[in-house]
Amino acid sequence: MTLIKGFIISSPIYTPKAFVNGGWLMCTIMQSVSACFGLYCAKLLIEINEKTGLSSYTKMGDMAFGRPG
Repeated sequence: MTLIKGFIISSPIYTPKAFVNGGWLMCTIMQSVSACFGLYCAKLLIEINEKTGLSSYTKMGDMAFGRPG
């Protein structure tokens, strides 16, 4: 629920003002780049899950960075 709230609900609130400040073309390009980056990161997390069989972000982070991370 937190992810939905953070990514979906807050976006429409700030988007109109961002378009006014940044301009239509620049904001459209930046939103497209941001969407591609988010999809790429999600794809990497899915690949890690398939290769390691780990089911949570905590376990993935622990495996990647160890206890200090």
